[in-house]
Amino acid sequence: MAALLLRHVGRHCLRAHFSPQLCIRKGVGQWQPDVEWAQQFGGAAMYPSKETAHWKPPPWSDVNPPKDTMVKNMTLNFGPQHPAAHGVLRLVMELSGEMVQKCDPHIGLLYRGTEKLIEYKTYLQALPNFDRLDYVSMMCNEQAYSLAVEEMCQSLRIIAQCLNKMPPGEIKVDDAKVSPPKRAEMKTSMESLIHHFKLYTEGYQVPPGATYTAIEAPKGEFGVYPVSDGSSRPYRCKIKAPGFAILDKMSKGHMLADVVAIIGT
Repeated sequence: MAALLLRHVGRHCLRAHFSPQLCIRKGVGQWQPDVEWAQQFGGAAMYPSKETAHWKPPPWSDVNPPKDTMVKNMTLNFGPQHPAAHGVLRLVMELSGEMVQKCDPHIGLLYRGTEKLIEYKTYLQALPNFDRLDYVSMMCNEQAYSLAVEEMCQSLRIIAQCLNKMPPGEIKVDDAKVSPPKRAEMKTSMESLIHHFKLYTEGYQVPPGATYTAIEAPKGEFGVYPVSDGSSRPYRCKIKAPGFAILDKMSKGHMLADVVAIIGT
């Protein structure tokens, strides 16, 4: 009986002490601090007390100057394990409390040393590696590599003229050093078999030089910069990952929770 009486009195005192305005009812949204509130009340504060009532700043002296305080922003790795980030998206952000000061996007975590692997493969063998860069838009990656190697930019009018002036007969190139021969010729001609073997093992020779080709990928500008030294393998192949060019400026000054909405838009 004593325990029940104390429990009843305690509930009555708590109900009388707390006002209904302080209670958060079910289904009512709870207020969260925004950016303006954080900037206004997020600084250092000194509350008055007996010790701080008579405090005065120390006089400046060259012999004994005050110590400098170093303030650094926190660096946060957002993604790819974050549930709001895709598997190929990573953001390196500098935060000042909850507000974003810098946002550096890294799109392309699935590269896995692809640029170095391409240096040891021929131009034909390097093409399938671009499918593994981004499994969401595979054909776009192949398009950038193919355009960079071929260096061909043709309009629809030029293509129509070529189709109209194309002579009758086979469309395939007769040069066996560029195009593989027919399967039937390989069974009867040793020269065709040698051309087929050398084309798929050594590849074709590319003149020395460098080129850069960019396309509009689903996630931004995707570019490939191959460098040729005259052999059948690229000397260097630099891949420019598609990125959000204005993501840093858009997210600067916003809170960390707003970055997810910025990525989605």
